[in-house]
Amino acid sequence: MNILFDQTEAQALFINGAAEYAQTVFMKILSELPNNPDIKVFSLYSSDRNFLYDNLSNENLSKNNNVFPVDYKSKSIKEIIEEHNIDIFFITCANHFCNLPTGSLKDLDCKIYAVVHDLYNEEMDTSKILFMQYLLNPKWLLRFGLSKVKNFVLQNDINKGKEKFVELMHQDNVRIITVSQYTKNSIIYKYPALKAKINVFASPEKTVTSIKDYIENEQLRNVIEGGQNYFLLLSADRLLKNADRMLNAFEHFAEQSERQYTILTVGYKKNAKRHQISLPFLSASDLNSAYKHCTALLYPSLFEGFGYPPVEAMKYSKPVICSNVCSIPEILGEAPIYFSPIYETDIFQALSKFEKCSYQELQERSLKQYKIISEMQRKDLISLVKSILNGSL
Repeated sequence: MNILFDQTEAQALFINGAAEYAQTVFMKILSELPNNPDIKVFSLYSSDRNFLYDNLSNENLSKNNNVFPVDYKSKSIKEIIEEHNIDIFFITCANHFCNLPTGSLKDLDCKIYAVVHDLYNEEMDTSKILFMQYLLNPKWLLRFGLSKVKNFVLQNDINKGKEKFVELMHQDNVRIITVSQYTKNSIIYKYPALKAKINVFASPEKTVTSIKDYIENEQLRNVIEGGQNYFLLLSADRLLKNADRMLNAFEHFAEQSERQYTILTVGYKKNAKRHQISLPFLSASDLNSAYKHCTALLYPSLFEGFGYPPVEAMKYSKPVICSNVCSIPEILGEAPIYFSPIYETDIFQALSKFEKCSYQELQERSLKQYKIISEMQRKDLISLVKSILNGSL
């Protein structure tokens, strides 16, 4: 059997959930190849872009006799599938892939397994939540206006990508993979005819590599060695992560609390509040340390197809205070303290509730849920890779 594995997400501009997904599934497949000598894997990439992970470089992949890098820069997907007699084409993020210049995806002579992490654009356009966020900040409002101009200029390309995605999903040889029941229901809501084609496999647990015995970032090192009680807020520069509302609510909470609390934001450009410490993006090793030593993780996200950070914090028995939207309750169960991400008062109420709860009980809830999630992730990854290798979806 010949498998074409899409690695374009692992060549994104920055590490994201889909990129982590692509690497983890791919490396699990490679680990199974010694037991499946008749299977060849063709790694689809672009020579115009760099890999986010060294282990996916052509030099490293060439060490495996059953793995062959394939550049789509000069050939269409149809030509690649025909040339290499591909049996299964695994697309790691179908929404993004359909925007790439890979030629038509119609009438491909193989099985296609297409992963849909979420329907972010469709849901955000319907909910108008992002527009509400733009109104809160003049800088973001300007960016919103510029993005609208950009979208108007590129409207033809955007529409083509969306049409390509919808057309691909409805083809008879396509099976859809989602990372949560929530994403499955999003697809069914928007495209009811696809219901029977959808399979749910949870996003696999990320493998944290290169853990160092020291903390690289000086500010983080000072916070941890100084024994500060800090709440952790990640990806705070992204509008979707809703940092401004959380910062406002946390400031009120910290001012009124008898204890000394700090909010440590990663990715936020400046210290906007008195109780805030702003850090740049951290290495995987430092991020691991930030999870390990935080008081709790704050996760006010407005939208998630799965959501890795709360799970990663729960691994260290850290309480999670988070949004009650989309896939988050499905994945985290009863472990967190939930709030509506729209209302600052509700966020403040959740923080106040945290202070009144038994910290040990919150820790126990987090670790218990982590064990449930990680076991689900482990089993689903094994089942997914088995289905890919057997072509049995």
